[in-house]
Amino acid sequence: MIRRKRSRIYNAVHETFEEGFLTSKQRAEPLNYFPKELVVDGIDLWVENIPHQPEFHLLHKCAKLIGLTTGVPYDEQGKIKEDISLDLRVALPIVVDTLRHIDKHSHHWVDIYNPRVALLITTLKRLFDDGDVYERPEAMVRRSSEDPEGFKLVRISHLINEFIVQVRKVLRSKKFSIKEGNWLGEYRRRMKSAKEYVHGLFSIYSKLLVVRIDLYQEKFKGEELQRRCDEGWETPGSELETLQGRVDQLLANRRHNKLFEHCVGFIIKLEYAPIRGWHAHAIFFFKGQEVENDSHHSVVLGNYWVDVITEGEGAYRAANRAENKSQYRYCGIGMIDHRDTAKRDILIHRVIDYLAKSDLHVRSKGYAEQKLFRKGVLPKLPARRLGRPRLNAGQASAAAYRLATNP
Repeated sequence: MIRRKRSRIYNAVHETFEEGFLTSKQRAEPLNYFPKELVVDGIDLWVENIPHQPEFHLLHKCAKLIGLTTGVPYDEQGKIKEDISLDLRVALPIVVDTLRHIDKHSHHWVDIYNPRVALLITTLKRLFDDGDVYERPEAMVRRSSEDPEGFKLVRISHLINEFIVQVRKVLRSKKFSIKEGNWLGEYRRRMKSAKEYVHGLFSIYSKLLVVRIDLYQEKFKGEELQRRCDEGWETPGSELETLQGRVDQLLANRRHNKLFEHCVGFIIKLEYAPIRGWHAHAIFFFKGQEVENDSHHSVVLGNYWVDVITEGEGAYRAANRAENKSQYRYCGIGMIDHRDTAKRDILIHRVIDYLAKSDLHVRSKGYAEQKLFRKGVLPKLPARRLGRPRLNAGQASAAAYRLATNP
């Protein structure tokens, strides 16, 4: 039991160190990077002073880490305890980095956050004043008190101890478990529904051409983006309605447009990002027996979005283009055979999961109840399917073995 718990702690720490609180230019797709497809001048663009994109998934992992530890790290003198548990010693640097990350950036955060992230933010703000977390653990800071002087001196180490204790106590409460379960419910429903949908498509079609594309409502200009960053900018409330209308038009046009003749399904997620505004992440599924060349189809789809749906105003980024596809460590797009279980798993647990959980940690205030995730309906199967029943990978392997051993 202890070994399994410690393994979970080490895995959580490893994931956090591996991903880290990186600066924007260290990421493959940072918030202040605009690829050439989205820029008017057709060149890759870096924008300075863009509002920081919080690493909410790492804050979530830090909260999980605190919940797995025991005890407190510091003694009354602000020194690390000699008998500190190994799990807490390993987790402590992550906790301190998290406190500093929240202290530095949380004044920009105005949205709705998942219960673990919200717990870290509210607990830090209740215990610490601005800048406290950068002091040495043994340093003393003033706090208001009922003493005659009107204040008392408290060590930073005591505040960190108290932060860990309070967060851990809430995390282990039944009330918090219910609250977190309610938050995660929507994501779980999405993933269950999407997984069944994709498996349903593969049960009908022996192979599918999977096209992934990001759809934007405008092409960006360098000077305009910089102005938005310097002066502050809020997305107009009508922008989501406009995007929803355009996506509705795109889906409605599938019925009579030859471009979608062999399209058998879709999954679309509408998403908001600072400065970029509202945009859509889309996955389209085509009959693999009828079409090929996923790069070509992604470009044609993108051009249709720009030229017809947005009447020249929009932009797109086609993930299936060779130059973009090569950036993915796990590739779950392109042509996928129903027997290729590894690639199907990547499609579901990497590509679709990214769409489904884009608001797993934070949701835009005012739009939390909007229907931002949608998918197609499975085609109805004919009453009777002719021919040999399809074998899955395991059945096919067993059949081949029987033929080889019984000529």
